Amino acid sequence: MKADAVYILDHTALEALWGFRAGGETLQEILERAGNHHVEMYVTSIDLGKAYRTLLQAQDKKTARVTLEKLEEGPINTVVINKKIALEAMDLALVYRLEYDEAFACALGVITAGTLVSANPALEVVQDELDLLRLPDNPKK
Repeated sequence: MKADAVYILDHTALEALWGFRAGGETLQEILERAGNHHVEMYVTSIDLGKAYRTLLQAQDKKTARVTLEKLEEGPINTVVINKKIALEAMDLALVYRLEYDEAFACALGVITAGTLVSANPALEVVQDELDLLRLPDNPKK
């Protein structure tokens, strides 16, 4: 059975999922649909690393690693950056003046024709290239 939708999460979306930002409810709804095999969810290894940094700032290393293990048990698939994604990311970074590390999730969104989920206001410039589900840009304290 083919999924109804594809969602690409950047590091801010993972942070929302883990409660460090607003928008976690939106991610929970998508996760529920993914658990029922209605959607596919992906995160790049770059964005996973950036989100891990946030975990380490809030938790000890052991707890942060357990959080990552739980993520890997769920429906979110980690995509290792390959040449196709790297080149698409650089194209997008140059065209839209993005930081290169911000462009990987965008590139995966373009390649998969998926919806990018992000709280990063800088990514609004890529809305002509891909669907963007914008989360609130307010970290929780």
